[in-house]
Amino acid sequence: MIDKIMIINRIKAPAGHRERKCTMSKTRTIFTLLALFCIPAGLFAGVVGYDGIVTIESKTVMPDQSFTVAVSLAGNDIAISSMRIPLEVSDPNITCTGVDFSGSLAVAGISTDFDIDGNSIDLYLTPELAASPASIAAVSGTLATLQFESDPSSPELDIMISPVSVDNPFNVNGTTYHRWDRTEFTDLSGTDVMLPTFNAGTIAVRFTTDVDDFESNLPTEFALAQNYPNPFNPSTTIEFALPEKAHVTLEIFNLLGQKVATIADGEFAAGVHAVTWQAENASSGIYFYRLNAGSEAITRKMALLK
Repeated sequence: MIDKIMIINRIKAPAGHRERKCTMSKTRTIFTLLALFCIPAGLFAGVVGYDGIVTIESKTVMPDQSFTVAVSLAGNDIAISSMRIPLEVSDPNITCTGVDFSGSLAVAGISTDFDIDGNSIDLYLTPELAASPASIAAVSGTLATLQFESDPSSPELDIMISPVSVDNPFNVNGTTYHRWDRTEFTDLSGTDVMLPTFNAGTIAVRFTTDVDDFESNLPTEFALAQNYPNPFNPSTTIEFALPEKAHVTLEIFNLLGQKVATIADGEFAAGVHAVTWQAENASSGIYFYRLNAGSEAITRKMALLK
């Protein structure tokens, strides 16, 4: 099925800045309705298991500073034809002013777009018009670079850049459908939806970025918090603290000791980090999550109720 779609990127500038609007018209090959994000993939397609991890970069910045935040993918094991990544910024003291896809995993034949509306950011990668659809097959790399400005009058605070995961049920002829706003990938067939694990980012706004001045703000010990909410359905957030930079793995196990997911696997800076587990594919029950960082390991219990 071939269709045309007009994308309008709206950028709401910070107070005192002129609002900027940009309109782009692109013709794209839509092999199924799933690639048109006005009809979310999750509405019609089946959700399948996927080990990919999307990570938002964490940073320490000062008030009245321009900075960038990378959105990256790791652990990819499929050919991705399209993706949508909706994000939410927890506080208006930082403002997203644009998105840069240069140097990203978007190969030739993959079209990139974004939409910024206040504290909401939507990223889109979709196939262009072609006889054979392009796909992203790289195991890891950058998906996009977010451009931000911090408010000159911002206090010292930690601001989360987190994934959106909202169910919007509606009824048609007595049947309830679920239209999800969430991070979704589709493969070349367009018949399946992949839900990557998500590592939220933290932007620490401080009056100085000198390392010595921040030493007292860093965690003094390795720690793993209880997930929240708990019990949960379908997603939960797990926070952990690192007194120093370390390679971290955060894994989920069922009652039989079988690993069902790896939701973090990589280098993390010293500080407090938050990771989200999307458990749409998991069954109700008790699960354990284990954090490993260097020689340290902590395990906690949580409950999924559907």
